Amino acid sequence: MTTKDDPGAGAPGSPGAGAVDVLRRAAVRFVRSYHRLVVEVDEPPPDSAALVVGNHGFGTVTDLNVLALLATLDGLAEERPVSFLVHELAWRLRVGQLLERSGARRASPEAALTALSEGKRVVVFPGGDKDSGKDWWHRNQVSFHGRSGFARLAMESGVPVVPVVTAGAGESLVVLSDADMVASAYVDGFLGPREGEDMLSVIPLGHHPRDLKASQVRVSNSAAGPPAAVAVTPDRHYAIAVETFTQRPSEGGTEQRFNDLRNGRTLTVVDISDPSKPQVVQKIAGLKRPNSVSINADGSLVAIAFDPNGSGADTPLALYRFANGRLAGTPFTPAIPGWHAGDALSDAEFHPRENMLALLDRTRDEMSFVRVKMQAEAPTVVAYGNAVHVEKYPYMVRFTPDGRYAIANGLYWGADVEGTWNEAPRGSVVSVRLDAGKAADGSPRHALVSRAQTGVSPEGLVVSPDGTMVVTTNLERSYLPYDDPRQTFFSSVTLVRLDPQSGALTRVGDYTMDGILPESAAFDASSRSLAVLSFDHYDDRRKGGSVDFWRIVHDPLDPSRIELVRTEHSVPVARGAHAMVLVR
Repeated sequence: MTTKDDPGAGAPGSPGAGAVDVLRRAAVRFVRSYHRLVVEVDEPPPDSAALVVGNHGFGTVTDLNVLALLATLDGLAEERPVSFLVHELAWRLRVGQLLERSGARRASPEAALTALSEGKRVVVFPGGDKDSGKDWWHRNQVSFHGRSGFARLAMESGVPVVPVVTAGAGESLVVLSDADMVASAYVDGFLGPREGEDMLSVIPLGHHPRDLKASQVRVSNSAAGPPAAVAVTPDRHYAIAVETFTQRPSEGGTEQRFNDLRNGRTLTVVDISDPSKPQVVQKIAGLKRPNSVSINADGSLVAIAFDPNGSGADTPLALYRFANGRLAGTPFTPAIPGWHAGDALSDAEFHPRENMLALLDRTRDEMSFVRVKMQAEAPTVVAYGNAVHVEKYPYMVRFTPDGRYAIANGLYWGADVEGTWNEAPRGSVVSVRLDAGKAADGSPRHALVSRAQTGVSPEGLVVSPDGTMVVTTNLERSYLPYDDPRQTFFSSVTLVRLDPQSGALTRVGDYTMDGILPESAAFDASSRSLAVLSFDHYDDRRKGGSVDFWRIVHDPLDPSRIELVRTEHSVPVARGAHAMVLVR
């Protein structure tokens, strides 16, 4: 819908009309390109006067949601005039007269009724100053604070209400980097030269990728395990990181070996409520060699899996209560029903809605599910349905957004592979449907329903927020020493379509990249952009790791075609980037 000016207020030929129009067009271009605005229209607005109801984001007078709504209306390319109802604050700040030339009016019931009687679209933000003044961590909550006058106006005027919801301006990426070693240490054991320190990085999104920057804080962590070593609480206030191995000894140089690293046990809580200033608020010593961390849907419980070469031989799973930004000092270590002592619990992931965990047994290539029962004394776990045989060497499990399917990768590593992983074949992803039926005893029956091939060693696994895509990050053999003839000099990502209803997986393709050891990826909230980690780079002049950005694009003339496109944009982080999650 093209925004029109009120007669006599910025109309063609009136003083300042040209300047106002230029500013408006510049604002629309700014939010579309610089902030990568994506507009989805569920139903076109009716061709009549209407009350357009929008929501604020955060940031008070710098709230980008206002510009996003302006760009949305402009993009609908209709001719009906629009009038924005604006808070009295604009006139106090002496910008009200400028806004009037663009069709704005002081917010009042009388102004709205007048504009509606003239057949205009009237844009209102009922939350006003309270909605726009909310904190960053409440940015995606629409809060009108009981203000329902807009509904009364619509009924009195007999006009429809057109809701326009804007979200995503405050997304961030949280990245862990393990600076203790070069990638080839996985093959020859030499840690190589030191480069920086272990870090947790926070990258606020919402800007053009070329202007993104990371804010960092020192957090001990390790890349030697599944790329599931960090998780973010549902309220987006805190990140929790686990330390699989300790940092390398301070003495010694390039001759230090991987075996010089000791089992880690530090659990670190970082306050990320201000993405530009992450702060460590708690460090505790837990059990030895944690592999992965996951947080339940209400943020009250943290699950940590442990490697059998550490505490995991006897205690594969620990549960910590979490409240007010702090982990309880003593964990609960419930017995896992049917678990075989000494098996490797590769990953333990909470269901997005229920107190249920998906568990990956890397020793037996099985996925099982347990419900977590919150008792007054201690949480307990009970089996939920059957275990499902998945593919060789499962490493990570992730649920679809609705929780109906669990997706797991298979790396095909093992003692029967040369160097355990050095000559592994292509890997895979599988989808497991929860509650696919009932067993003879009435218990739930889960079933593997689909499989898709990936590149070699698909360590990283992510499901898109819209539940229609899966991406794996494939190490290939990028981590081998440069003089090893098996070195691929490329790594890759695999894009897979996911049918949210049937769970069917369809491989789209592999997309090569020049980063070394890409262990993790994250979609943005729109599922149209992808961030991929590079542990290191083939160009040794380029220090550190990076977060590299890709676009997911569709062919307008061929809806069945989807492609991943690597962009030129990248954010530098400390060397050893290996785990990443989206904060949204």
